[in-house]
Amino acid sequence: MLLLLGSVLMVSDKLEDDVRSLMRKRKGCMKSRGRGFDFNELARLCLLKSGDFSTIGGKVTVQMSDSQKQQCQATAVRLLGRREHSCRELRQKLQARDYAPQIIDEVVTELQGDNLLSDERFAESYVRSKVHKGIGPVRLRRELREHQIDAATIRRYLQDQQWRQLAEEVRQKRFGPALPDSFAERARQMRFLQYRGFDSDQINSAMKQE
Repeated sequence: MLLLLGSVLMVSDKLEDDVRSLMRKRKGCMKSRGRGFDFNELARLCLLKSGDFSTIGGKVTVQMSDSQKQQCQATAVRLLGRREHSCRELRQKLQARDYAPQIIDEVVTELQGDNLLSDERFAESYVRSKVHKGIGPVRLRRELREHQIDAATIRRYLQDQQWRQLAEEVRQKRFGPALPDSFAERARQMRFLQYRGFDSDQINSAMKQE
């Protein structure tokens, strides 16, 4: 099937919407790298590299095929259009859809090269979201390791947080401002904060009267 790219890339209505949404979300990152958006660049970022390109009258012609790689690329674009993913998480989702390992490797590598897939950006977004939900550093560190985020990146996004203050806010939101008046209640609140991912120093600080 022969498709023409003019002011709008005609891949399919659904994929076009997914790609344009993803481009809007990533536009700031691309600009920071000094990259523009001509037709060939847009086509390349739409992950249609396995197609054949030619220019006719200022339009880019793409020869599409129904390859598994293109299907895998389209799936990856849709997933990334919803939210940031770690490389490991995206691989797992593509594997669950039975794409071949070699194809997944190629797609993931291309996405990273186009700065559409980034463990760094994922870690920043993940920490921000979890802190907003009252999750502490111990649990966050464990979860980021499960995503195979490197230690330096984890440390960078965990070190600037006000963990003692967050632990106190989480305790008060769940149990109220008054401190527990019994050993049993104190232990219960401390277990809750531990479950949320705070360390002993942060928990003890949250259990003290200022």
